[in-house]
Amino acid sequence: MSFGQAFVTFWKNYFNFRGKATRSEFWYTALWIVLVMFTLYVTFPLAATIFEIITFFPLLTQFFRRARDAGFSKSFMVFFILTDFLIEVATYMPKFEDSIVLAVVLILYLIVVIFVGVKPSRTTE
Repeated sequence: MSFGQAFVTFWKNYFNFRGKATRSEFWYTALWIVLVMFTLYVTFPLAATIFEIITFFPLLTQFFRRARDAGFSKSFMVFFILTDFLIEVATYMPKFEDSIVLAVVLILYLIVVIFVGVKPSRTTE
């Protein structure tokens, strides 16, 4: 899958929890999200926040499809979604704004995302 195809597939599968997402689809999407977010945060921080809200759900569905492709269970995905939601809420709470605990949880979260992203597709027999 090419960079452009990954972009189109990302938006076409906005509400699609079924199917699978290849590693190239997952990482190409991650690359363009990072590039857009960085550009927006530097130039228009409010637009970056809006973009983050708009892309939250399709990123979630793509992660679901990628985890399925890599052979992870539904219970893992539910646990991941709950963790993601709690992290999102905690980042906007003043009490956790400069928390080392939140930083450690975010690092562990990113390690899991990277692990799911690099794990090869499960072969079906």
